[in-house]
Amino acid sequence: MSSGLNDPAWSPDGKAIVVMALQPGNALSGLVSIDLASGKQQLFFTSNDSIVQRPEWMRDREGLVALANLSRNQIIFVSYPDGKSHPVTRDTNNYSDPSLATDGKQLATVLSENHFNLFVLPATSLATGQSRQLTSGTQLYRFSWLSGSQIVRDSQSGLSLLNTESGSSTPLAAPEDSLAAAGSACGDGRYIVFTSVFGQGNKVLNTWRMDANGGNFKQVSTGKVDQVPTCSPDGRWVLYEDVATGSHLMKVPIDGGNAERLSEELVADFDISPDSKTAISATFGHLDEHVEKLTLTAIDSNQVLKTLKFQRPRSGPIRFSHDGKSVVYPVRTAGVDNLWSQPLDDSPGKQITQFPAEHIIDFHWSPDGSQLGLIRGHTDSDVVLIRDMQQ
Repeated sequence: MSSGLNDPAWSPDGKAIVVMALQPGNALSGLVSIDLASGKQQLFFTSNDSIVQRPEWMRDREGLVALANLSRNQIIFVSYPDGKSHPVTRDTNNYSDPSLATDGKQLATVLSENHFNLFVLPATSLATGQSRQLTSGTQLYRFSWLSGSQIVRDSQSGLSLLNTESGSSTPLAAPEDSLAAAGSACGDGRYIVFTSVFGQGNKVLNTWRMDANGGNFKQVSTGKVDQVPTCSPDGRWVLYEDVATGSHLMKVPIDGGNAERLSEELVADFDISPDSKTAISATFGHLDEHVEKLTLTAIDSNQVLKTLKFQRPRSGPIRFSHDGKSVVYPVRTAGVDNLWSQPLDDSPGKQITQFPAEHIIDFHWSPDGSQLGLIRGHTDSDVVLIRDMQQ
């Protein structure tokens, strides 16, 4: 049980440490106590419907508060050592950075409410920022172009197809007893790959595929916590992050089979080139100074082709430009995100959008490169106090 342990929290008496564990046994996540005197580890709490993290002890040592995250962060209370839990919050907001008062009776946390929408603008008008808003009020996380007029969007309720011309939305069904998330359309128009949460009772996050119009499900990956699948433009490969092993970049054929690790480095984000030959990833090396860098890897051979320094600190995802000659990512200046284009030949980059406000959390060019879609918006945050967590 010693692998995959994170977020250590000292007990008030200094005799134990509790850590979160990814995929302990058949569960999705759990909490493990470590006795300092004996070194004994005990899994005292498991969750099959969320990733539990950031535990913090109550002062009486009779329980902990923690964040439970699937589609959003909520706060739960877990008794110790019997591991019984109940929700402290149950709403549509996100919570982060829980901190208990000295008396253990009050919890301070940051409550965040996201306001992000999907916009589309012509690729020839990036500098003017004359965009068209396609959604309003719906919680969005990611999207992918299926065709010039169809977008696969990921929201709190699952995946749906959005018609960019009419504005109509069609929900996409998920495999039985699961939630579909993080959809990515294949460039050949045949399939959509996605993360299936708890598919067929597996109590894991795996990559699946469906036909472009929905249905005909097939499981593609078999890891424990496989996330953020991305289909190559030629429809041959699916790349995804294996979070259970520390966020390594993996590849698997679209029809399933043996998954391979593309790199030994830890990946924070990635994309696939328009010609489907190269993966670009934001990585941290094991032996260097732990500065994020860009790594280009040949998908067929798994060979590292080139590494680059980021010209600017990024504030969001990395994407290939439509011509494959640059990597593009948001850069935040004075609280505003705009896209920076960094050529792969190491020549000077440039800012390519001129938005006056908001943050960017996802963006993609349409298949023909004529349009750019972006999820833009902001997060409202407040510090709140919560009392009586054990009630």
